[in-house]
Amino acid sequence: MRVGQNPFVPELAEGFVRDGFVVLRSAVPDHLVARCQVDLARELDARGVDPSDSETWAQPVVRFNCPETPSFAAAGTQHVLWNVYDALLGPGTWWKRHGVGGTIAVRFPSSVDPGDAGWHVDGSYEGDGGYWLNVASKGRGLLCLFLLSDVGLDDAPTELKVGSHLDVPALLEPLGARGAHFGWVSQQAAGVDVRPRVRLRNWSSR
Repeated sequence: MRVGQNPFVPELAEGFVRDGFVVLRSAVPDHLVARCQVDLARELDARGVDPSDSETWAQPVVRFNCPETPSFAAAGTQHVLWNVYDALLGPGTWWKRHGVGGTIAVRFPSSVDPGDAGWHVDGSYEGDGGYWLNVASKGRGLLCLFLLSDVGLDDAPTELKVGSHLDVPALLEPLGARGAHFGWVSQQAAGVDVRPRVRLRNWSSR
């Protein structure tokens, strides 16, 4: 790993190598988060969902492509984020996307299986049957998760296995450049259950 010169090194880089992730608090300013929430409310309204009216919460999760709005463009291009990407990947090695991208998952209280829970490893390039990944991390260097609302222990927080990134290369190395489907890798990695777990939480009063 090449580490760029910025004030987040070496603490972030060391934590990333050790744990497989880093957490940035208040990376996106509160006023900008509020604007993104307005965009999300508009997307939900188009799907007949009102976050303030539980009568419209017919599904445990509503998922859609992240809006390509000025607010999300600003959220995804915060200098603090780009500085960290430089620190972890190396300056000039990654695509400076003007936005957040990916999908948005809005979750609601439910006793029904949402269908997307459980341990998984994110793929990074398209292959037979969906997304694949290989030991060289083709197509993706980092996965950035944006928490745009309060997320507590009872709000379906994302859960990570600390250090599980160290288990995956041994699975992928024998497969060479072709790699494997993320579902297969997820199943194999899920069997390694000796890692401590952490849940990603977020509060507006942080």
